[in-house]
This record gives sequence, structure tokens and C-alpha cells, in this order.
Amino acid sequence: MTLPAGKNPKQLHATIKDCPTPSSIGQVVFAIFKIEDGKLTIATTGGDEAPKSFEATGNNGLTRFELRKVHSQKRDAPPPTTK
Repeated sequence: MTLPAGKNPKQLHATIKDCPTPSSIGQVVFAIFKIEDGKLTIATTGGDEAPKSFEATGNNGLTRFELRKVHSQKRDAPPPTTK
């Protein structure tokens, strides 16, 4: 994965190393990303260049992922108590 400098929005280029679809191995995925309010947003069109924005417009084939960190609780642990 590489993060090209000086891009707005920020970009990432990731090379697929393992995949259930063998023809995808070695392909490069071009995406944009941002981190705001504790949320990581990644957008890609699956094309040969990164999208210009995070918004789906017309038929641009945009796929967007919005990820938040979730704090896990230990299995079988008692629930937290409040005072």
C-alpha cells in the first residue's frame, strides 16, 4: 500500500496480494480516504485512478466504506457498573 503525498483528498493505492478471484491478484486498487470524528471513510470506483470525491454521482460506480473503531468487551465478562 502506498499513500501518495500532496493529494487532496488523500489517496491510497493498494496491491491485491490474496483474493478468492485469482485474476485480481496483482491488481492495484486506487482509493481516497479521510478520517473525521473517529470515522475512517474509504471510497473507490475500481477504476484506473482514484475518485475525486466521496459522493456517488450519476453512474460513477463509487463504493464507499465507513469504519468506526468498536471497543470490544471480553466474552462472559460482567457488564460495566455505574455509580
